[in-house]
Amino acid sequence: IAGQFTLEDGEVKGFVDNLDDVVEAALQRPAGTLTSRKRGLKSQIDQIDRRIENRQRQIDKKEEILKAKFARLEETISRIQSQGAGLSGLVQGGGFNPVQQLG
Repeated sequence: IAGQFTLEDGEVKGFVDNLDDVVEAALQRPAGTLTSRKRGLKSQIDQIDRRIENRQRQIDKKEEILKAKFARLEETISRIQSQGAGLSGLVQGGGFNPVQQLG
């Protein structure tokens, strides 16, 4: 487990020595396994955040366009209703006969 040292072979690493080497390599700065992984994940998170911001801007722009279209539609409906009310008033009375006016 801990390894051994012999005069013929020198130091022979054991399980604990190998485990220590792996942990040291993983924690090594700036190019260790964990540091690289952390940097990669941070980059992915930043990229996703940028995509979310871009989509939100697109949604906000689309919302403004739809609100403007809806306002124009309501204005057009209101104009048509007022024209219809005016025509209705002319037809129902008021002493105005469009046929007589035409001649």
